[in-house]
Amino acid sequence: YTIYPPDDWQPILQGPNLAQLLWEVYGLYSQSAHTGLALRCLALAVSLPRNFFETVEVRMVWLEMLLKCTHQVMCNHLGMTDDANYSEFTRVMVHIKYNVSLSNMVNTQAYPVWISECANFSVTSFMRYNSNHEHLLEFWANMAVGRRLLSAGDNPSGLEALLPRVIVA
Repeated sequence: YTIYPPDDWQPILQGPNLAQLLWEVYGLYSQSAHTGLALRCLALAVSLPRNFFETVEVRMVWLEMLLKCTHQVMCNHLGMTDDANYSEFTRVMVHIKYNVSLSNMVNTQAYPVWISECANFSVTSFMRYNSNHEHLLEFWANMAVGRRLLSAGDNPSGLEALLPRVIVA
């Protein structure tokens, strides 16, 4: 889904500072009972529409930050032993894919490492956590669909090598 905040919120929400702060709060308190709230706020922040950002460059900076922060959570499995956190985090991943085209993702510096860690995180999650994996499966289904929509001039997505590994897990 997409949220439509008031225009006068644009300077606060558009810059990476608010989302960066929410990620830092989540990281510092990843074992607290209140971390789900930070993740719910992040899910809303990820759901900002494309036209909310003044320029493509501003949106790409925002996207780069999102990929780097989610990468950090996936690498360390921060708070993922809590079912609610796991569910909210995988929901954030789905929102990223819903609101950002794969062609935009592959054009960030963070993408190659991020997508590889998404696969590692998914395989580990399927084996380690007893949580509902609905959002994670939805994320990969949307990534697979996005792969078909890439044009010949886009950077390679790397999904050809990663999808079979995730499917087997």
